[in-house]
Amino acid sequence: MNGHINLKKHLLLRSFSFKKAIQSGLLILVLLPFTATAQFQINGSARRLDSICYELTQDVMFVAGSIWNVNQINLNESFEAIMDIFLGCTDADGADGVVFGFQPVSTSIGEAGEGLGFQFVRPSIGIEFDTWQNFNLSDPAYDHIAIIRNGDVDHGSNNTLAGPVQALENDPNIEDCQYHNVRVVWDAQTHRLEVYLDCSLRLSYQGDIVTNIFGGIPFVYWGFTSATGGSSNVQQICMRYTTFLNDIQDQVICPGEAIPLRSGIIQDVYWEPALGLNNPFSPNPIAQPTQSTTYTLYFPDACDTFALDEVHVEVLDRKIPFDLGPDTVICEQGLTINLPYPEATAVWNNRDTSLSYSITQTGTYRVALHRLDTVCTFTDTIEVGLPEPIELNLASDTTICASESWVIDLQDGRLNSFRWNTADSLNPIQTIVAAGTYAVTVSDGCVSTDHVTQVRLIECGGVFIPNVFSPNGDAVNDLFEIIHDGSVETFDYFRIYDRWGNLIYDAPVSGSSSPQWNGTASGKELAPGVYVYQVGYQLYGGLPQNKAGTVTLIR
Repeated sequence: MNGHINLKKHLLLRSFSFKKAIQSGLLILVLLPFTATAQFQINGSARRLDSICYELTQDVMFVAGSIWNVNQINLNESFEAIMDIFLGCTDADGADGVVFGFQPVSTSIGEAGEGLGFQFVRPSIGIEFDTWQNFNLSDPAYDHIAIIRNGDVDHGSNNTLAGPVQALENDPNIEDCQYHNVRVVWDAQTHRLEVYLDCSLRLSYQGDIVTNIFGGIPFVYWGFTSATGGSSNVQQICMRYTTFLNDIQDQVICPGEAIPLRSGIIQDVYWEPALGLNNPFSPNPIAQPTQSTTYTLYFPDACDTFALDEVHVEVLDRKIPFDLGPDTVICEQGLTINLPYPEATAVWNNRDTSLSYSITQTGTYRVALHRLDTVCTFTDTIEVGLPEPIELNLASDTTICASESWVIDLQDGRLNSFRWNTADSLNPIQTIVAAGTYAVTVSDGCVSTDHVTQVRLIECGGVFIPNVFSPNGDAVNDLFEIIHDGSVETFDYFRIYDRWGNLIYDAPVSGSSSPQWNGTASGKELAPGVYVYQVGYQLYGGLPQNKAGTVTLIR
């Protein structure tokens, strides 16, 4: 995206351990070129050499050339530009220089010769790299840099905002047949413009450029001008990095989609944040963010500083929590899935296009939901199976004693509907005291089942359980014994507990033999008191019987 540098963060990054990066093997100090996609208007003698380099003049006298980017930038936003500048191989007879300039009117070219192709372009601000001493313009003897306004190249006027200063820190000549690294930084918050040459800060200007030069209008064209006069040189410019150029295109993706971020750089880099990237140290990582994210790309230049670019990955907001829910089952009334998304179309199993879909068979069902207001399609899958059958543990024919009752309890966490053919038809608990046919329909809200039980009554024999005995050895009532008249088919258990609920006696049972207890536990006589018994038995032709009560032991 068009860059807006956070310079405070950028300065911190410069101190972010460049040494550490070198030690970790993450850094190659040569800044390899971007594949520039910016469009420039080429004027005069200028021509394009490759994807990032332009020749402004050949070694020909009295020519002028310029390149201006066709897109305006906003000077209310900070920027940084890194470039290589070539000012020729001829020193004494070489001329005239290059201007890196900004102007809002057009993409025209200024005066040639001493005008450097920038003279009389107004309003404007330019950074002048001048290789010829013009005495009438108060030029110094050395090749120099100056910040000028309104196309005024006369350093004796008040339109020279900063400089002129010697271009190279330790050499008066910059026409040395070498490319030199130039970095220009504008901090829109502090209104400070800085010019670096070969990694050294050579010039700075503090002032409100937008207000004082451009009358409060921040939108300007940017580019380069150059010229020759009676003397000449080959003069070229190569763009290495600017926050003007949208080298990495912003992207729009759908939720869950992955997309490569292609920087065009073939050196070690670092992306921030790392969240959503498969490799934050790759020049071309795969991005799959879960929410819209702006990624910043940092890479070192030849001056041990970090240049940067930004790309915004917009994750389209689906605005609907699309989810078919958990796997489910087909109920007796069938299954209909309604998608409450009127702003979408749905395709079920590549055929049906209804937001309401009826399912009549088990299987796997996939829906593709397409939002009408986006390019995104959201999919989900649901498995549909059969429900578990309801099982009722009730016999079809049941016999109970005429003197007893039978309680049927169908309470179950799964069941939620009951219907009996009794007066208390909706109650899951039924007390049966009379012979007859008892029918019930139960449901869990999905499936239902019916059950019918025939109940008959019989007269059951007597079972007598005493409530006191005296095991004192006098052969009278010495045993606690379950007495019956032969109607018990088998005894299931016979247990004795103390008053605190501790099991003290578990009698062995066998067939219809009456179980007994002699008032001892573990071979020791127990103290007089009240004890609890439990007994279970089966009557001939009847239901199982379970009884409990107390018996008093006296001595």
